[in-house]
Amino acid sequence: MKVNVFVCTKPFQWLNVENIRKEGASSNILIIIENFPDSATIAGRIKQYFPHWKEIILVKNRLDAFLAIRKFRVDNLYVDSDYGRKSYLYSLVPGKLFVYDEGIGTYSVTTKELSGFLNKMKFFLFKAIGAGTFQGGNWKTRGVIVYNKKLYNIRFGKELKGKEILSFQYPFNEFIRHNIDRICKVFNFYDYAGLTGKRILLYLTFHKLRDDIISYITEHATEYDMVLVKLHPHLAKFGNVAPLQNKGYNLLTNPIMAEVIILKLAANNYVTILHESSSACLNLGKSPNLQVLDFQNPLYAKDFEQYLRTSE
Repeated sequence: MKVNVFVCTKPFQWLNVENIRKEGASSNILIIIENFPDSATIAGRIKQYFPHWKEIILVKNRLDAFLAIRKFRVDNLYVDSDYGRKSYLYSLVPGKLFVYDEGIGTYSVTTKELSGFLNKMKFFLFKAIGAGTFQGGNWKTRGVIVYNKKLYNIRFGKELKGKEILSFQYPFNEFIRHNIDRICKVFNFYDYAGLTGKRILLYLTFHKLRDDIISYITEHATEYDMVLVKLHPHLAKFGNVAPLQNKGYNLLTNPIMAEVIILKLAANNYVTILHESSSACLNLGKSPNLQVLDFQNPLYAKDFEQYLRTSE
């Protein structure tokens, strides 16, 4: 029997793992690196509502994930990253290695374009040992599974050297809509389920709060029935959210993916999204119930715009 092993470090990655086509005769193992709140509880619910997993294993870091993988005779290994030092261990696992879409970083992260002497040294070292200088560039990787094949081919097609650019089982939005009830059960997310016909302002934060976005919310809050703030995990854990709490805004700390919240709310309400070139807004498509305002993160704005232009 074939053994497929899937590794993820956050909820968005798990969602994409579920959207990868799995052979019916295979034994599918899910390894979750505990980088998000309530990961053990969520893993139990995944097993309950997505019962195709033969086993779900929780580990603390990538080294522990590597050690767990070594216990199986792996045919296919699916990971979020094959790029750089931390992910190099995956290339030591016998079997085929595949990398799946991890958001805007899949199309933008490359050591070659980083400045500074240390980063230049990393580029030459990674290239010399085959560790990969971009997502999908590891010597062992057989294919990359992405939502935007056109953009990935533009960025890295000439460097793939025979690697396949593959598609997910379903388009992103279609997969969420087919499974949204089960996904909400996994994260125990039932907030705002009864809202209908409301005007909602939703702020998707990054690592820090943006003063210009806070100013926009303050200026326009009265135009909406509700202001919601989906906290980035880093901000929720390490940042200062007092400016939001003091204004009485609704803070969402549930680790459920922002994409699910957006599609759930937009089904029966009018939603305006404020974000900083967020991966959560890459595959939303067009809807009369959605308005998306990008305040642009300088690290990702260019790639974000190119992604939207090249989306199939």
